[in-house]
Amino acid sequence: VEELLADDSTRSRSRGLEYLRGHLLEQLQRAAESPEAFEAASNDAPILAGYGSYRLARNQYESGQPEEAARQLASLLTEPPPRPVRSRIVGMFVRTLADGGDCELLDARREWSLSSSQTRQIQIPMADCALEIENRDQAYSILIDLLRQQRDDEPSLEAARRLAAHFEQDLDPPATLLVGLTLFHHRTFEQATPFLEASLE
Repeated sequence: VEELLADDSTRSRSRGLEYLRGHLLEQLQRAAESPEAFEAASNDAPILAGYGSYRLARNQYESGQPEEAARQLASLLTEPPPRPVRSRIVGMFVRTLADGGDCELLDARREWSLSSSQTRQIQIPMADCALEIENRDQAYSILIDLLRQQRDDEPSLEAARRLAAHFEQDLDPPATLLVGLTLFHHRTFEQATPFLEASLE
């Protein structure tokens, strides 16, 4: 691949060989060398720009730079990214925020083209960020709305766990029941039992 890039740089780059080079470098445990290749692929092969940006962000995250990765992913979500990797990008963005990404990046979320399930994923870091600045009312509203909408996906389980951890004394009987039923549905029976008992009382 490197010989092809050296022999006919313009055509090889436009065909996405820089992306392939970055991928191969990672396969060869040379990930530190791959960011330059993915960045070049994003610039030189428009059809691969979103994929290159995603791989660059993944490399940043795995090399211990969650803040940089979060910025890259937020920018990518605004573009919007290619549909085949959109769910992966959202999932990684959620992880980068949990590991130190800037909560202010969520301010651009209204510009992102997300499915309803991806929007639900984004609401978990929104609640976490609200808790960080001690905006308990906003965090509670986000989390309880997630349970009212749906109780059988990963965001609902995360919402129930946060409500149990941060708002146990503030839950009214219907909210207590929602938390208990959600935890029960996800087979975390030991956690669910106190909330189901409290809702009965």
